Amino acid sequence: PQMKVALCQLHSPDTLAESVSVHVRAVERGAEAKCELALFPELSLTGYAMTDAESRTIDPASPSLDPLTAVSQANSIDIAVGAPLRAPGGGVEIGVVVFRPDGSRLRYAKQLLHADEEAVFVSGRSCLDLAVSSHTVAFGVCYETLQPAHGAAALEHGATLYSAMVAKHSTGMEEAHRYLSTFARSNRIPVLIVNSVGPCDGFECSGGSAGWDADGHCLGRLEAEDEVLVVAV
Repeated sequence: PQMKVALCQLHSPDTLAESVSVHVRAVERGAEAKCELALFPELSLTGYAMTDAESRTIDPASPSLDPLTAVSQANSIDIAVGAPLRAPGGGVEIGVVVFRPDGSRLRYAKQLLHADEEAVFVSGRSCLDLAVSSHTVAFGVCYETLQPAHGAAALEHGATLYSAMVAKHSTGMEEAHRYLSTFARSNRIPVLIVNSVGPCDGFECSGGSAGWDADGHCLGRLEAEDEVLVVAV
């Protein structure tokens, strides 16, 4: 059986409260289409920024995120958002927080950092393999999803769906589309990518969120002005 996924492409508002509200509205659009999973871009709750990452960190257990738990439970939908998280050993991680219909909140952190990020962030140390409906979902964040080792590890862990949460300009998205469509076809696994739109730490995120089936065929693509793409995988 296929599972419906909502790729939620957005520009992050200036305040956390506004951002949570925007995320909730996007999830509700996915829920209307009977999606079982909603995916958001890299650092979607705050926007991608390296200059003040320390001050932007979010506690995954914070009550300010309760509306995401509420919409997850009300609609039986898993929600993966991007957020800067304080690492257990100190420093800031480029994190993913997953809100589950049972009320739990899981976390993942980007393991392979771009050279520019290493001065600001620390690497995550563990994978997150999420069982949703008929799939085991592996998460990757931007740069690491173009590194063969990350995809190989996801396959070794039994992933049946590979998701890339990114913040990329148009040239970077073109590269990502080529790589990930080939990865999907070569490994017989559906692949999804969700990108931000608008100004992003000195460059412009271009949208272009998309999905490919296990044959590498495109399931759909969002233009920069679009917000939600529903795909069946």
